[in-house]
Amino acid sequence: MLELRGVAGGYGGPQVLRGVTLRVAAGEFVALIGPNGAGKSTVLKAVAGVLPRVEGEIALEGRPVQGLSPRALLALGVVYLPQGRNVFPSLTVLEHLELMRDLAPHALSPEAVLERFPALRPLLGRRAGLLSGGQQQLLCLARAALASPRLLLVDEPSLGLAPRVVEDVFAALADLRGRGVSILLVEQNARRALAAADRAYVLELGRTRLEGRGRELLEDPRVAQLYLGAPVSASAP
Repeated sequence: MLELRGVAGGYGGPQVLRGVTLRVAAGEFVALIGPNGAGKSTVLKAVAGVLPRVEGEIALEGRPVQGLSPRALLALGVVYLPQGRNVFPSLTVLEHLELMRDLAPHALSPEAVLERFPALRPLLGRRAGLLSGGQQQLLCLARAALASPRLLLVDEPSLGLAPRVVEDVFAALADLRGRGVSILLVEQNARRALAAADRAYVLELGRTRLEGRGRELLEDPRVAQLYLGAPVSASAP
């Protein structure tokens, strides 16, 4: 579905990405973890068409897509959920869904999406600015689902949420994956991301350093010591 080969780029100054190579198969859930400043969010921006300067190769089903606008990528089924609660405070939940229906070429109906996100149904008339952080994040996911994504790029969906709400968010992602959506996830909760992902990459200083199945990396002592808060053992490699 998605392949990056030697992708480099930044925001006009020094390069943030210095040679990222990764792939996401059709219907696969892939996590991207690493320390702060590693370039994880920048990878998503490069794929989504919002990074101003990109070198290397980004391909969607073998077709080069670097340089395409976010609107053109949306038409190809690439949906990007940036970090934070990206809602319009004065619009209602229903108006958010209707807005995405008007923008996305292959959008579902709001009713079809509400069947997957029933917690939003009693909130349809409420302005998004009055929702809790968890409700806003579920609205963002519902809006993305309405666009019928083929590839979903998600940046830090659990940031600032209570543990119970985090589980709701990951359940929604699992549901999308179960419907055939390919997912590339950046997540600060590395342990939760690795537990959910089919495969994962560790990014460091703008380069991909490790790759493996999510559960395998979860048990890798190098990953545990660097990113999961495990104690450092003298016998660890």
